[in-house]
Amino acid sequence: MEETLARYEIAIRTGLAFLSGSGLDPTVCDQIIFDFRNRAFVWHAHARPDPELGPTLPTLTVMVEEPRDTRPEALLTHRCLSALAFCFDEAVEPIFSAVSRRGPFDRAFARQTGAWHYAESGHTAFSELVARDDEHLDLAMALYREGRASESPFYRFLAYWNALDVVFDNDGAQRNKFIRAAPEQFPSWFTYVPERPADWAEYFKGSSRNAVAHAIRPQVKPVLDPDHPEDRQRLKSDSDVLGRMVRHKVKEHWPYPVYTR
Repeated sequence: MEETLARYEIAIRTGLAFLSGSGLDPTVCDQIIFDFRNRAFVWHAHARPDPELGPTLPTLTVMVEEPRDTRPEALLTHRCLSALAFCFDEAVEPIFSAVSRRGPFDRAFARQTGAWHYAESGHTAFSELVARDDEHLDLAMALYREGRASESPFYRFLAYWNALDVVFDNDGAQRNKFIRAAPEQFPSWFTYVPERPADWAEYFKGSSRNAVAHAIRPQVKPVLDPDHPEDRQRLKSDSDVLGRMVRHKVKEHWPYPVYTR
């Protein structure tokens, strides 16, 4: 009797799509199979509505090695999602996960029987996602994914700030030095930022980071209200700048941190 295996599955809210081949009429892959850190993952696009369920979310799956303990697969799958989010700079938001009992997965069969349909844009399908094996990089990319996927500019800013702290290994002086130099070095990052503070590092920390983290503050210090449109717009602009800072410093600290092939 063929042994039944378990599969860890996670549903995702994202705009990511992967295209087959090249040419004038690329098509979106219903599924792609790729390796990440020596494990085979399957991306199921679910681009077309299910006849019974209607529209469904994309899922990422991996076979479970020990069905009684799926924590290694859960961690590895989230690491994979964070690497995808950073690699393609796309929002990737895990919605729910489950462990299902499925038979052994035949890679060759899946490659040959995937259905296709037309799409206007997307990323080229790949066979391997390569990320540097570094705990600090993993954490920075995980925080970047949280920020990139967050609908809240307040939590997006906080996630990006924490990611920047990870890149600088919690060295506030070096972090602040980089932030203060950024407007002159990378002026395009600040094109749509309405504020022009004298000290960007103090502004980001005092008026944004601390104001997000602490709801009740002394009267002389800024307090942020998620319902207030001016506060929402300011934090959106600030988080956009901070996200660019994170991507730049990650790539500088870990050249080619994640790529496909």
